[in-house]
Order: sequence, then structure tokens, then C-alpha cells
Amino acid sequence: MANQKHPYGYWTDERIIEESKKYKTPIEFKINAPTAYKKANEKKLIKEMRWLKTDRHKKRASKRKKRDERVDDKF
Repeated sequence: MANQKHPYGYWTDERIIEESKKYKTPIEFKINAPTAYKKANEKKLIKEMRWLKTDRHKKRASKRKKRDERVDDKF
């Protein structure tokens, strides 16, 4: 992907969020749009981007679900 130069002030909150929706994980977002990712971190927008999930989050959720099922079986 060619590096694009954007004018100062280009990365507004709306543009950052729109750009991040093109990617599935934070790492993919960071690699493909490093400036947008940097601005998202500076503005604390990464936490709001729920669509950027890592496999680690999925694994934790499945472990939690299994653990809860085991606890329910005991009672």
C-alpha cells in the first residue's frame, strides 16, 4: 500500500473511526494505517472501537463460558 500524505488536521475522530472499520484487529489497523492508529491512541478512541477484537479476547470469552457452565453443573 502506498503511503499517502494527508494535510494537517485530516484525522478527525470520524475519519479515524471510519478508517478503523476497514480492519478486523488492532494489529491490522496499526500496520495498514499507522498514522490513524497513532491518532486513535492519542485521542483514546481505541477503547471505543469494539469491532477491533483480537483472538485473545475470543479465547478468554470461550474460557469464561466453559467455566461458567462447569459451575452451573455443580449446583
